Amino acid sequence: MSHMSCLPPEIFLYILKWVVGENLDIYSLEKTAKVCRGFYLCSRDPELWHLICLRTWDMNIDNPNKYGSWRNMFIQRPHLNFNGVYISKTTYVRYGESSFQDTHYKPCFLVAYYRYLRFFPDGTVLMLTTPDDPYQSIYKLRHKTAKDPNVHSGRFKLVGNTVVAAVKKSKSEFVAQPTNFYNRYRRQRQANLPEIQDQTYHLELEVKNYKKRINCQLAWMIYSSHVVYRNGQEAVTEFDILPSTFPSFWFSRVKSYTAESESPLEKINTKLM
Repeated sequence: MSHMSCLPPEIFLYILKWVVGENLDIYSLEKTAKVCRGFYLCSRDPELWHLICLRTWDMNIDNPNKYGSWRNMFIQRPHLNFNGVYISKTTYVRYGESSFQDTHYKPCFLVAYYRYLRFFPDGTVLMLTTPDDPYQSIYKLRHKTAKDPNVHSGRFKLVGNTVVAAVKKSKSEFVAQPTNFYNRYRRQRQANLPEIQDQTYHLELEVKNYKKRINCQLAWMIYSSHVVYRNGQEAVTEFDILPSTFPSFWFSRVKSYTAESESPLEKINTKLM
């Protein structure tokens, strides 16, 4: 049997394109480079890193001479990580009602919920807000076409170190719920409110580093909700960005996202404006 080092460099480079895959799994590429000197040299191929930079910034790609190489550009320029999910955990204290036996005592409840953001190289972003912890939620963001109605899909764009995203609320959440006493009571309270037809969330986040971790944090800058009612009216709500209510997102790698590669890293078709 022949050793793997007998393969032509062109074939092994094609194998590395499968390792990176369409989700830009740079972590696996760097792990491959630690195997031996031959793997290291192939993993530093300029053509491979040129494709990675093209998939990351598309038409906003910079001149590699400014950084020394395509790999240095990828390391030094702010970018998003696609082989995992960004997680933000919010906690607050909610006070209950006093019991009839002791009117001076109010129970306290510590409420926690999570926000998840998953980015894809083609500009797709998924957002999920749920009280479930990451072990129960990350599988819902594995594919672009999420089956869970609570997962919102949208588009994003990276401008410098700022991520601009627009996420649309799922249509299934506007469908009428089964009739019961609670729903009838809620509809009576909201009888004077117009019915919502469309709702979109607009986000602006800043990509930050933390110590030796590069591009691991997303800090809130702007967050607003745009609602369109069936009667044609529109309403825009801008939220106050406070550290207590909108903590930063932290990146967490998810192995299952890149366990299998559906297609190799290929050059995208770019059109000159």
